[in-house]
Amino acid sequence: MQQKTLVKQAWLDANLYYSNDPKLAAFLKHVEESAIDCWPELIREVREHYPECKEQIVTPIWDTGDKLLRLHVIRAADPESEEDVAIFQRLVQRPNTRGDDWELQALMRVAQRRGL
Repeated sequence: MQQKTLVKQAWLDANLYYSNDPKLAAFLKHVEESAIDCWPELIREVREHYPECKEQIVTPIWDTGDKLLRLHVIRAADPESEEDVAIFQRLVQRPNTRGDDWELQALMRVAQRRGL
């Protein structure tokens, strides 16, 4: 799966694999060892076992600038979760240095429809 490769590279670039956080290390090890290759499974795993690592996991994915990966982040965010909404708001309030404002605006319309 090409997306899985992009995500793992984003985590590498963000130095998550060198983190001293044992929960984050456990999550990354789980991803490496498992056949998780679909978003619903990954989202469920994070929510059930690694909720405290959510922002660390999601931020590098968002930072790729990949439209499809960003759409997955939006779809994964639970509008009923104050934590998810706060994380999403921090992501979109950061400076956009990619020059993809029209793409980001389209993604934001999707987020608004989801209640984020």
